Amino acid sequence: MPDRFEGRAAYVEVHTVGAYFRQQLGWDVEREPTAGEWLTFPEPNLLMVTAGAVFHDGLGLQGVRDRLVQDLMRLCFLMERTYAPYSKWFGTAFNRLDCGPAIAPLLQTVLHATTWQEREAALSRVYRAVGELHNKRVITAPVELGVERLWDRPFEVVWGDFPGALAAGIQDPEVRRLADRWPVGGIDQLRNVLHRTADRRHLLWLLDSR
Repeated sequence: MPDRFEGRAAYVEVHTVGAYFRQQLGWDVEREPTAGEWLTFPEPNLLMVTAGAVFHDGLGLQGVRDRLVQDLMRLCFLMERTYAPYSKWFGTAFNRLDCGPAIAPLLQTVLHATTWQEREAALSRVYRAVGELHNKRVITAPVELGVERLWDRPFEVVWGDFPGALAAGIQDPEVRRLADRWPVGGIDQLRNVLHRTADRRHLLWLLDSR
């Protein structure tokens, strides 16, 4: 291998398959990963071991500043069964999703809204688009979308019982056990903090600690 490639220093490591996956994911390739392991594998590492492209972004660096936008973007990755990279490349990878060209402009409108009324209207358009994507992909039985004001607050949101529809479709007993233990919140809330391979034992412990 050359010392440099396209003007940059080349860095090459040689691993066995088993050693590589133990280093990147803390997983032994000689056995099937458990449901808990799948939930705690860092998505950027999964992306690295399943794709060769490198991304640099525009929307991602701006989008992750808004939690609602980030969550909507992550839902799109999940629905398209695509691993999400970490924040630096998040936006460009999102634009490469099938839904990216249609939904990214809606997200930009949310980010650029200057009043809560503008933001509410923009979010409603995105919520509806993402909800319709769920139904279009037949992830569950069709979920009816409506406009609600939750908990007597004055803000309107597009709502559908997606959590209930998804939970009803869980058949794997191990996944059902995890869902019953942790019925709300995404694992990435912890996984983004405990992202190192060595941290995964803490995540697995948390999943079984209740």
